[in-house]
Amino acid sequence: MTKDPANPVFTGSGEQWDRRGVREAEILRGPSYYDIFYGGADGKTWRIGHVRTRDFRTFEPNPHNPIFTPAPDPDAWDCDGLLTPQVFPINGTYYMLYAGMKGREWQSGLAVARP
Repeated sequence: MTKDPANPVFTGSGEQWDRRGVREAEILRGPSYYDIFYGGADGKTWRIGHVRTRDFRTFEPNPHNPIFTPAPDPDAWDCDGLLTPQVFPINGTYYMLYAGMKGREWQSGLAVARP
């Protein structure tokens, strides 16, 4: 492997919610685009976003970004941040394993997106 001289090729959507960092990208190959799910931070909270690309030079952010946010309940196990989205299809349904944070503790959760 050789590092791409254009790195970093993706630095976020440009919105406030992911302006301070992006990490842990998961890539799904579709018929026309690569779908990328990633963690984005505003400097305080990590959330999960989605972009798509054909060439890894131009990225189209999902207009619903961030697509997955921490639980609003301050007692929830994932109230302080989300990272490491791992998306996979099973029988026409998409599942996402992700890490949720409360305080300094991280746990794993599952989300489902039905068509």
